[in-house]
Amino acid sequence: MWHSDWPQTARSFFARANWTPSGSAPPFDHGDRICPRVLCNYWADHFDYLEVIPRLTAAGFHVMAPALPGYGFSDRSAMPDMNGTRIADLFTTLMSELGYERFLAHGSDWGSLVVDRMRRQHPERLLVVHISNVHSNYPPPQDPTPEEQAFLGQAQGWNFTEGAYAMVQGTKPQTLGYGLNDSPAGLASWIVEKFRSWSDGDLEQAYGFDGLCANLTLYWATETIASSMRLYAEVFAEAGCERRPSAALCPSA
Repeated sequence: MWHSDWPQTARSFFARANWTPSGSAPPFDHGDRICPRVLCNYWADHFDYLEVIPRLTAAGFHVMAPALPGYGFSDRSAMPDMNGTRIADLFTTLMSELGYERFLAHGSDWGSLVVDRMRRQHPERLLVVHISNVHSNYPPPQDPTPEEQAFLGQAQGWNFTEGAYAMVQGTKPQTLGYGLNDSPAGLASWIVEKFRSWSDGDLEQAYGFDGLCANLTLYWATETIASSMRLYAEVFAEAGCERRPSAALCPSA
């Protein structure tokens, strides 16, 4: 039987600091040490870094983990074009207003796109970037190696079998949002199916039912499933969204 201690999860979440720039308000989880690091999350998880933050602060980092706009308790954008480029500017402003001119940045999935935009637009601000779960839709190399060819083939196969959700969210997010926002069962099936596909084994072992239930409750309580999916459409519409990242702008891994 699934069980989630939502009151405890909420207390843990709201124990973190919040920051409000003009025009949007991404809540962020915030450590208490020096050497600043910003962590950027992904769809559809809100709690990916909660267990990592104490380890990083214990190692001497001051950690900011801002939620993407329209995710959970982060404000929905009041204007169009809240894409990777604008979010990168927003998070860089966050670091400025906190007093950090140079910092480390990590991102996964959509977070990796935001960090890549930060690397392009504000390379002088970044000490180093670390990117995981990099999107496979960058233009392929003109002369791929056999290993690269194998990867591109695997990516194409994954897009065919598992990528339909991204196309729906990127082209019809509002239509899908009405259905998911109106049905707890629909919301749970849409999100949990993704976590099952993305795990390497048992769903409970990979994520924990407590964490899954807390994640679903946050989407349901804040009614942000539609605004979170809207990011797909905004990114797909952004000019140059498939430009190959440049590793020469700052140290990268």
